[in-house]
Amino acid sequence: MAASPPFIVINSQQQLSLAQAVQYLQAAGKLDEMIGEILRQFLLDQALRDRPEGQPTEAEVEAAIAQFRQQAGLTDPLAFQTWLEAQGLDAAMLRTQTQRALQLRQLRDRLTEPHLSQYFIERKLELDQVVLSRLAVGDRDLAEELYQQLLEGASFEALAQDYSQTGDRLFNGMLGLLSRGSLPDALRAAVDAAKPGDVLPPLFIEPENRNLVFNLGYLFSRQMGAVGQTFPGQRPHPLTHGRAASAARWKIRHSDAGRSPRSWADGAG
Repeated sequence: MAASPPFIVINSQQQLSLAQAVQYLQAAGKLDEMIGEILRQFLLDQALRDRPEGQPTEAEVEAAIAQFRQQAGLTDPLAFQTWLEAQGLDAAMLRTQTQRALQLRQLRDRLTEPHLSQYFIERKLELDQVVLSRLAVGDRDLAEELYQQLLEGASFEALAQDYSQTGDRLFNGMLGLLSRGSLPDALRAAVDAAKPGDVLPPLFIEPENRNLVFNLGYLFSRQMGAVGQTFPGQRPHPLTHGRAASAARWKIRHSDAGRSPRSWADGAG
C-alpha cells in the first residue's frame, strides 16, 4: 500500500503527516476551531450548490479584483505580484477567492432580503438616537418656572449650571447620544412629538424622583437601505470585508451620528 503524501513539507526536507498535524492542533486546543471552520465551508459549498442561480459574471469578478487592487494600492503590476507571493497566492487563486466571495455575498443577499424589513421594524426603536440635555430639580414649581424662562429665551446651559441637581450640570446638562428605545415611555412620547431645538415641558421621572426639563438637540432616525448597500461611502469590497459585511446597512440624517448610542441609564445620576 502506497504511503500517504505529506500534509506539510517543512524546509523542503521534513515532512508532516495529516495525523501529526491533527495531534498538534489538538494539543494546542485549536482542533475544534479548525473542524468548525471546515464544517462551515462545507455547508457554504452545499448552499451554493443548492442555489446556483445568480452566479457572478466574468466581468463582475474582474471588476471586483480591479476595485480591490485600487483600494489596496496594488495597481502597479510589480507591487501586485509581490503582494500575491507574500499571501501565498497566484492570479488564478485570487480569482477563485474573489468569485467565491461574490457568490457568498449574492447568496447572503438572496437569503436575507425577504426578512430585512421585519428585522428593521422590530429594532428601529433601538436604532434611532437622540441628543438630549436636561435640567433636573426636585421642586415641581421651580421646574415650571425654569421652563417658562426657557420659552422666553433664557439660556438652557446657564440654567442647568445654576439649578440642575445632577452631575451632568457640569456639562451644561448635556446627556449626549441616547438610544430612543432606552428612554422612559413618557419622555419618548414627548420626544416623538417634538422637533430638534424644542424645550420639553417638565416631566416627573420616578426612578430619579426629580422633575426634569429637556432640550431636544438632534433626532437621528434610521432608514433602511438596499441590501448590501452602505450609507455613506462605497460598498464594502468582498475581498476586504467578506464574512464581516452586514446583510443590511442603515443611512442616517446627520453625518455625526455614527457614535454608539448610550442608554438612558448611562445618563442618569
